[in-house]
Amino acid sequence: MKKLKQFFKENWILVLSFIYIVSPIDFIPGDIATGIGLIDDIFVLISTGGYLLIKFLVENKKEEG
Repeated sequence: MKKLKQFFKENWILVLSFIYIVSPIDFIPGDIATGIGLIDDIFVLISTGGYLLIKFLVENKKEEG
């Protein structure tokens, strides 16, 4: 249980991003037009990817210095 809490504490953005992408509820509904409902999911994926890149670079810099 401690390991699970530590994982959520360190990776809460990843967990929330995954839940949002998998969930059927969106800020921009897909019923308006085909493909438009994917815009918010793509934005979440890009934002999460950017976060992971920055987190990786910061942790890598800490290990070097």
